[in-house]
Amino acid sequence: MSQSYTVDIESAPLAKKVTPEALDAYAAALFADRSIAGPAPSANLATNTVALSTSIDGPSPDYAFKVTGTSFFDAAKSAGLGTPTIAIFNVELDRVDQADRRELVSGGEVARRLKISRERVRQLSGNPARFPAPIATVGRDRVWRWVDVVDWYAQQHRLAYGEDRPRSKPAKHGLKKAAKRLVGRPLR
Repeated sequence: MSQSYTVDIESAPLAKKVTPEALDAYAAALFADRSIAGPAPSANLATNTVALSTSIDGPSPDYAFKVTGTSFFDAAKSAGLGTPTIAIFNVELDRVDQADRRELVSGGEVARRLKISRERVRQLSGNPARFPAPIATVGRDRVWRWVDVVDWYAQQHRLAYGEDRPRSKPAKHGLKKAAKRLVGRPLR
């Protein structure tokens, strides 16, 4: 049975300098590769590394990593960067709800998506037992992983991903109204 995976690979510092031209050639090779979907190539010019994040369908995480690794090495070689050493790799099974595990949102964005006030988000987040803990504070804004908020919401309302919430009476506030929008649909 084929599953969908997200694969992230980052090289160790390369022996050859990553230039903007080399990055363009690396990206072009990845976009031309039909064995991976939606490649997101990048480079860190300060550390002289290249990275790749992509989706792939396959029978196992090992398969997903092997195919993506081959694409990664071939693209680096065709860009004239030599054969990189992989420093970081990650293979994740894509979630049914399609929530991006790395998407970060502020309290204002949480409020907008849940259709509640910023004050209500502040109240909920004041008690870690009632709301996911933020992963960081930037200036005055707290930042959450969106998928943590989605998971919290599903747990609070005991909804499995993909289930519709039975509506026995009208919703009293925006959190209940957001159930159908949050659970089981691609999030934007």
